[in-house]
Amino acid sequence: MNTPQMSIEELLDTILLDESAPTYEALLKWCERHPQYREELARFFATWGVQENISYDVEIDEDRLASLGVSQALNLLETRQEQQTHKSAHSRDGTRLLSWAGRIGISEEVLARKTRLDHVILKKLDLRRLTGVPQQCLERLAMALQSSIDFLRLLITGPPVLQEGVRYKSRKRPKLTTEDFADAVRNSSLDDADKRYWLGAIEKDREAQRR
Repeated sequence: MNTPQMSIEELLDTILLDESAPTYEALLKWCERHPQYREELARFFATWGVQENISYDVEIDEDRLASLGVSQALNLLETRQEQQTHKSAHSRDGTRLLSWAGRIGISEEVLARKTRLDHVILKKLDLRRLTGVPQQCLERLAMALQSSIDFLRLLITGPPVLQEGVRYKSRKRPKLTTEDFADAVRNSSLDDADKRYWLGAIEKDREAQRR
């Protein structure tokens, strides 16, 4: 007699009860056991990982999370995440674009190739220095990193962050400037075909907004 397949809600409920932290090893374990839910598991662990890497003024009651329905628990995690992510000027390991890519085994070179972006633009996205990022960029990042668009949007938006290892003459925190994505593309090392691709994606977003 075949055992009925566990629903995604039942699976996430089990994970909340069995796992103490959203580690990469735990993600791999559950993906191997339930490959049909790989995308849902990746999004769940990503959301949980952002929550774990942020310091809250009020701690989350883990026992209460376990007793809630899975959808309620996810809503609580995402609400806390949205409230706190943008308060932090510095991201911790795993909550920056390039560190997340490295954490799941994607090198910067591979990410650049899969997204049709150069290393400079990827670094600017990592430091949250770009505005007007087109939807197509988020979609290509999501496909390359096998993560949700909502999660990646959190990684590349919010207050700009300081580049690690760079010394500044003034003792005061330097004013961090941002750049429009279109300008970054025009000034990049991308070839003409990729530049046209991204400028076209930006124009497509503008047309959608005008409708």
